[in-house]
Amino acid sequence: VTAHVKDSTFEWINDDDHRELWNILGSPGNGVAHIAGPGGLGAFIIQNTVFRGHTTDAVAANQHCGLSGTGALCTPEYQLIDVDFSGMNGASRHIRFGISDGNTVLPIFSTYDRSLEGHVSIASGAQTHLLGLPNNACQKLDSHSFDNGIACSVPLRRLQIWSSTGNQAGGAVLYAPGGQSWGMEFIGPPPNNHMKQGYGAAVAPGHRYTVELDRDEGITIEFSDPVYGTKFNADETIELELLFRSQPDKNRLCQISSQHSRSFITSSGPLVDGLGACTAQQEPEPEPQPEPEPEPEPEPE
Repeated sequence: VTAHVKDSTFEWINDDDHRELWNILGSPGNGVAHIAGPGGLGAFIIQNTVFRGHTTDAVAANQHCGLSGTGALCTPEYQLIDVDFSGMNGASRHIRFGISDGNTVLPIFSTYDRSLEGHVSIASGAQTHLLGLPNNACQKLDSHSFDNGIACSVPLRRLQIWSSTGNQAGGAVLYAPGGQSWGMEFIGPPPNNHMKQGYGAAVAPGHRYTVELDRDEGITIEFSDPVYGTKFNADETIELELLFRSQPDKNRLCQISSQHSRSFITSSGPLVDGLGACTAQQEPEPEPQPEPEPEPEPEPE
């Protein structure tokens, strides 16, 4: 897997940096964003890249995503590898959740190194359910550089529920570790594609989550991205319990891996309903039974 942006330097030059060059370029004193990035599905990888200069944002996610059906379901996972923000102006944001009126709730930024100054993942401050994770794994930041997000010492990954029937009655309610509930963010469809709509949230691998929906109809579930197993050697899982308010007989509990099948799921939605993960009730593991004790030998008469 090759990074989407690799071995690059993004620099905005203004009159304080090099006046002659700035006059030649004819650019304004401050830029908007070095990267106004996508709001698609799965991991967007930026590797060995330097950001410098006077821009409002270095990496801004979800450009236009959610407006009239643009983007996918607006829950991208930006994975940063050896990214250097130290040359950015002090008033700049290193990361931003949503740009150009794109969705501000669902993007996720993660790293395995110090690209995020010691944080493993940062999600939008709107995802308050993360604050209940065990061991105070997530904390609300008061940091303009990180767009006042929620920073976590554990990885965060996307949980996606495509819903071809639209926003179900009562929505999708996520019950997170620690007991906090959160109404999953709904991204509506474009006028010509009812399959391209659904819910999103940031979740922490290795934990159990419950999602409550109204009906087991028209849903397709995705978790994380296969690249975390193939490139980063991190086959991650969550335990997901699905509860259906109007169809309790459809309730089920599943173990979902980041390596689950994505067959026939596109950026415009699944081609048919019922694909992806947690499509049927998993059989519980049989409980170990004790070995039967041998019958005593009959005593001789």
